[in-house]
Amino acid sequence: YTERIREVMLSSLEEHVGKFAALVEEGIAKGEFKPVDSYLTTHLVIGMAFEILRITMLERRPLDVARTAEEVTRILFHGIKRRG
Repeated sequence: YTERIREVMLSSLEEHVGKFAALVEEGIAKGEFKPVDSYLTTHLVIGMAFEILRITMLERRPLDVARTAEEVTRILFHGIKRRG
């Protein structure tokens, strides 16, 4: 990357990370979310999204966006541990 492209990409990433982290912090303040590191949580979610897109493109298969978003949201909010 040229330095200018790198700066634009970092600026955009920081803006989006900040917005998502603010939503997490708002949820924590309202008691809707457990206290977590909002920036780490944001990076985990972004990392999941990029990896899903990367694998989908590599495998050249269609992505069911609605189903994928629902599953990622379910895992994010409820984990994978069996209740009981």
